[in-house]
Amino acid sequence: MRKIIVLAALMAASSLNAFAELPSSVQTSIEKAYATGDSFVINATLAAAKAQHANDIAAIDATLEALKNPPAPVIEEAPQNWLTSWNGEIGAGFVFSNGNTHKREIDANLKLERDGEKWRNKIAIDADVTTENGLRTEEDYRFGTRLDRKLDETRFLFAEAEYVNDTFSGFNYRITEDVGYGQTFKLNNSVSLEATGGLGARHTETTAGVTKTEMIVKPAANFSWNIREGLDFGQSLSAIMGSERTVTNATTSLKSKLINNFFLKAAFDVEHVSDVPVGTKELDTKTSLNLVYDF
Repeated sequence: MRKIIVLAALMAASSLNAFAELPSSVQTSIEKAYATGDSFVINATLAAAKAQHANDIAAIDATLEALKNPPAPVIEEAPQNWLTSWNGEIGAGFVFSNGNTHKREIDANLKLERDGEKWRNKIAIDADVTTENGLRTEEDYRFGTRLDRKLDETRFLFAEAEYVNDTFSGFNYRITEDVGYGQTFKLNNSVSLEATGGLGARHTETTAGVTKTEMIVKPAANFSWNIREGLDFGQSLSAIMGSERTVTNATTSLKSKLINNFFLKAAFDVEHVSDVPVGTKELDTKTSLNLVYDF
């Protein structure tokens, strides 16, 4: 007896499922009628479908509603690999002179930035080499990197490090690392100011082989102004202050678009180092005019 009751229940459930599903021929007729855009054809088709399939009225109405409000298409973004997620600029300037003086000067730099939802990476590499009459008169290599952890749209925490090898400055190397807090101030759509403050350490070695490690404080500010499309002005100022010496850097630049992604960039750099080794100057300045490619 129990087997008969179970069998009957299964047959009833099967019948209900059959009624719950709208026949494909009816659904196709509704779709074709809706495609015409003619309200008379649509209403007539719906009326005929409901008359023939009284148990499927809810399914018929649901089919019409789905045609009126189709689901939004899902657009899958192409995954970015590690290389294509970076943007930045490559710049290079060359000076060659012959005659009474044979001079070769090469100034190259690379700036990279990767801006994510929570993290931002920045890398800067600079090289400046000058030879005159076969003798090297200037050799300056710099590498810097910074990692930001965003707190919101304007505030962030950061950790950064910089390596400087300036052969004619009296130092074999200067290495600094610091951590701190930064904030960006948007004055308007074209003008912004980024201010940071960090605490860390500096490691130096003079050409005489004297090494020193000291604690430092590093305030910095970067001002940028998009004067118009294709013309940008920049001003940066930083000071690395320790118990032994203070290193102050200032850079003023103007970048103008030439064609496509190529720009002409003029810059004036100033570096002042207090308490330098004997025989070297405290103040260094550099004026450069480079061809820059943005990517």
